[in-house]
Amino acid sequence: MSVVFDKIVIYIICKGIGMKKFIIEKEYKGYTIAKYLKEVQDYSGRGIRNMKFILDNKEVRSDKKLRPKSRLKVIEKLKETNIEPIPMNLEIVFEDSELLIINKPPFLVVHPTLKKVDKTLANGIVNYILEKTGVIAVPRFYNRLDMNTSGLIVITKTAFAQAFLQEKVDVKKKYLALVKGIIPENELLIEKPIGRIGDNLRRE
Repeated sequence: MSVVFDKIVIYIICKGIGMKKFIIEKEYKGYTIAKYLKEVQDYSGRGIRNMKFILDNKEVRSDKKLRPKSRLKVIEKLKETNIEPIPMNLEIVFEDSELLIINKPPFLVVHPTLKKVDKTLANGIVNYILEKTGVIAVPRFYNRLDMNTSGLIVITKTAFAQAFLQEKVDVKKKYLALVKGIIPENELLIEKPIGRIGDNLRRE
């Protein structure tokens, strides 16, 4: 369990379940829980639908109105997965209570497909979370990379973090590639389509 104190917000990650606590300030009197979370705390509508709400020690719905100094607890419902946990050596670049950033090696599929259901990065992430928390939880990938490409993969640990990144952050990818032959230009632009041929996972 990790606890971070930030003014009126206490954030706890325990056994893979995200929970936040808020003390309602007077300017938000009369707001519904849903309106408060959307407009003040940047929750998405989709994220709110996957939450349970405890207001002053009583479970309530998202349309319940708030009063000053009320204590609101927002608990994220655990989203499980059928992805098999497989031990894997993960190169973790960064980790905190919200994010896990992995340096993905080449020749590794990020997520199970119809043809590849095991030994993917997702299997390794599920196993990593299981070992740390004792819970099999769905890996929430913010970005993905092709099988043969190495680079950073961002995984969010909570629905709130996932929704926040999707709405507030843009990812820009830059690729380094090996080129065969001699290129006379110092700089050039190649505009050609890249995609899968048939059922092949490889893009050409």
